[in-house]
Formats: sequence, C-alpha cells, structure tokens
Amino acid sequence: MSIVLSDLAERLGTLTKLVLAEPVARIGHSRVTVRPLKLRGKAFFQLEYQQGQKVAHRNVARGALLETFEQELDGLFRSVTLCTETETRQYVRKTNGAYKCTAKSGAARAAVASHNRKKEYILQEGENIPALVDLGVFTPDFKIVKAKYDKYKQINRFIELVDDAHVRAVLLFRRQARRARQDHRL
Repeated sequence: MSIVLSDLAERLGTLTKLVLAEPVARIGHSRVTVRPLKLRGKAFFQLEYQQGQKVAHRNVARGALLETFEQELDGLFRSVTLCTETETRQYVRKTNGAYKCTAKSGAARAAVASHNRKKEYILQEGENIPALVDLGVFTPDFKIVKAKYDKYKQINRFIELVDDAHVRAVLLFRRQARRARQDHRL
C-alpha cells in the first residue's frame, strides 16, 4: 500500500479534490481528477479522465473509490495532489516508485458537491440594479429577461475584467510606493 493510498483512506471523509498528473508511462490519459459528487441524494466520486482535449467521466460509489484507486491509478502518476477540507498534500513519485509527501499547506477551497454547479456572477439575479432594469436585461422585479441572458453574461464578464484590472493596478501602485519609500531611505 502506497503512502498516497493510506493518506487517501484516512482523509476520504473530508476529500474535496484529488488530482493525478504526469503519467509515468503511456496509459491512455494524461490527468485524472477525482471530486465528491451527489447524484439523486447519494454520495459518489466522479473520476474525470483527461487525454488531450478530450475528457471522460465515470462515477464511482463512495465505498468503491479506494479499491478503484488501488487497482487502476496507484503508482501510475508522478504527481498527486490530495485536497481536503483542512489541508492540501502534494506527493511526488521518486525513481524507486515510492511517493514522497513534499508539501502540506492550509485548507483548500471547498468544492461544490452537486452535479449541476451554479455559475457565480458578480451581478446576481435578484439584486437591485436599476441600470440593468433600464437596459431591459432585468425585469422590474429583478429577474433576468431570457432574451437578454447573453447581454447579462457579457456585462458580468466586462465587470470581471474591470475588477481584475483594478486589483492589478492597486497591487502595482502599492509595489511602486514601497519601492519609492525604500529608495528614499537610501
């Protein structure tokens, strides 16, 4: 039993994501991602096999994940990342075939367990945004007009770009101010 399999068995209840990358040999897929999933109220794990641009999914019952991992995936990848609710562990395969735990860090972002995940928009439906009502994107009761959904997504994307640019500008300004203070001290 490898260290990855034993750590996975210990942390199965809090697992949020498992990523296996860099296959040791040609095995048909370049990356495998495992995440918890709820289907019709039952707990599963979804295995996402990636080969180039193609992705295939397979759902495995919660109790069968360890057996599937041991039979099909253990030892076949150079890099393994195990994310739980409390920590993230990085494993690297050594030349002798054993894994070494190289990194332990804080909690990973909580994963959404539902099968149909909801898109997170900056401008949420139901928010009081009179400009979007005036444009005809929202109804007077702040619901999205179906015919204007593409416009709604376009406006949200624009706001994301502006927000990202603002954050980068603030960071750049702070960095330049710090350098100016350091130069002034010299």
